[in-house]
Amino acid sequence: LPDAAFSVWVRAAGTVKDVDFDQSKNLWAGGNSVGLNCIKQDKSITLAPFTGAVRALRVYGGSLYFSALKDSVEKIFKATITGDNLGTPEEYFNITSSVGSAYIGQTMTFSSDGYLYIGTQSPVGLIVVAPDRSFMTLYSAYSTLFGTQISFLAWGPGDVLYAATSEGNLLKIYTTKAGAPYYGLN
Repeated sequence: LPDAAFSVWVRAAGTVKDVDFDQSKNLWAGGNSVGLNCIKQDKSITLAPFTGAVRALRVYGGSLYFSALKDSVEKIFKATITGDNLGTPEEYFNITSSVGSAYIGQTMTFSSDGYLYIGTQSPVGLIVVAPDRSFMTLYSAYSTLFGTQISFLAWGPGDVLYAATSEGNLLKIYTTKAGAPYYGLN
């Protein structure tokens, strides 16, 4: 698309590692910064305070979930979204104490019934956190396919979850679950 035109839409505060839309079409962005950006369609930005290295985020059920390194611990945090404001982030799942200190939540997504899928490094590769916050490593037998890390997750049609690895492998995972809605569509 050499003739395609593009320009900077807005400049977020701090660095941006991941983004996701909420139900109101606000774009949430996070990275290595002192806050999480809420960017409205009119390009105005509200900065929700958070100190940590945000690696991945996803909107689900009226809340923003994000994977971050904070105080030398890898965790998934949850904060309620109210308009363009974010409630106080609370710990949702502690990756370091549950799975191990070597694992980082690089990417994440939800199934429609509230299961959180977290892409990490091998040999665990993919952590699945149930709504009751128990976790499973259902796919660890396939760790050789994950390479050194799962870098991106996206739901396809039906019950298919696609994963991209840092080695360039694209994996098709049959989960028996449908993906949660992505609010940035249409």
